[in-house]
Order: sequence, then C-alpha cells, then structure tokens
Amino acid sequence: MRRLMLPIFGLTTVLTGCSTLQPQALQSAAKALDVADITSIEYSGSGRWFQFGQAPNPALPWPQFDVSRFAADIDYQTPSARVQITRKQSIEPGRLRPAPVEQKPDQYVSGTYAWNLAVPASAPQGAAPVPAAQPAAVEERLAEIWATPQGFLKAAIANHASTQSTDGGTEVSFTLDGKYRYIGSINADNQVERVQTWIDNPVLGDTLVETRYSDYKDFDGIAFPSHIERIQGGYPVLDLNVSAVK
Repeated sequence: MRRLMLPIFGLTTVLTGCSTLQPQALQSAAKALDVADITSIEYSGSGRWFQFGQAPNPALPWPQFDVSRFAADIDYQTPSARVQITRKQSIEPGRLRPAPVEQKPDQYVSGTYAWNLAVPASAPQGAAPVPAAQPAAVEERLAEIWATPQGFLKAAIANHASTQSTDGGTEVSFTLDGKYRYIGSINADNQVERVQTWIDNPVLGDTLVETRYSDYKDFDGIAFPSHIERIQGGYPVLDLNVSAVK
C-alpha cells in the first residue's frame, strides 16, 4: 500500500479507543477476518461497473461498463484509498450509447481530500497525468473504505457498535463521526455479508448504498469475499469478481 501523504483530519477516530469488551459476534468476526493485524488491504478483479445517476428514465438501471481490471488499494490507518479501473461501455440492445472507448480512471481519497489523476484532454501525447480535486467524492470514497469487511469491523469496534441476533447471524449498527449510520450483517461463519450506509445526493437526498459480500475464500492467508456487489439508488453500481487479495 502506497501511503498518500496529505494532512488528515477526518476519520482517524475510528482507529482509536478500541475496547476489549466487545460483543462476542464482533470479537469472533474480527478474529476470523484478522482485523487486528490488517492495517491495509489490496484487492483486484474484473466484472461490471455502472454509472450512477445517468439512467435516461427511472425504470432503467444505471448505464453498464465492462471492467477488465479493478484494483483497490486501501490504508485503514490514514484512512486513504486508490482505485484504478479499466472499463469500456457495454453495448446494450435498445439503449443508445456512445461508441465504446476504453477508460482508465485513477481515483484517490485521503482523509478529507479526494482527487482524480488524469492527463488533461488538451494535453499533448505523452503528457504526464495531473491531479484534479474532487471534493464532492470524499464522502462516497471514504464510505467505500469502511464498507469493506475488515474496514466495517474496525469501525464497528471503535465506535462501540450495538448488536442484535438475527436468523443465522448478527446485525451490527453504529454511527461514524457522529453522522454516518452503518448497518451490517455477520453470518454464522463470522463473515460480513452486507453493509448499508447512506450518502447525501443533491437529487435523491440520503441515498442507500448497500454492499453485499459472498463466496469468501482464503487469499494467501487473508479471508475475503470473491464476489462483491454494490447497489446505490436501487440499482447495481459495481459487480466484481475478486481474483487477488494481499
């Protein structure tokens, strides 16, 4: 994990003050996912990405892109992340789309800062990429850090989450930084199966973002889901098959 060296003021509180008197379900899940020892994680894979908010009418899902490479690099201590995607617009029958062109967004977040790294459209061939601030993306990109299985458990423990038994597992809920609500489920195998949080959207208001995890595998000693599905605004925004974790 490459450290993103910028001042951090926002979510560092979730990594301090962890009590040893946690509900048994949290203790067991944290042990199973090696939460205490994992301070950063990298995962990669392929699948589909969907452009949130760009459907031509409310009855259609978000426009789909085929993803040949997705790589996330997360540091829980900072907190910071880098996400690189290689994607191309999918051809969908009955839906007008521009000609497929390969895109390679390079997205960052570190504390209260977010930016993209890209070569300016007007730059000459071979020009170096430059950072472009993305302040509106901070909330969503940080939420993606704490919605990962290990990130969710770290935040739950640090924020003294409440737990409730459910059929086949445990529901975990807490509030992060006094404003961001998280609800997750842990199954009988001590695996995080689902994480819900809400992100403000200028059109939709508080919008539910639900991330679902399945098919956990041992990736060189790290327990992590091999399938990730993220739903936002009622439709998928990510469907990822994970092939590597470290």
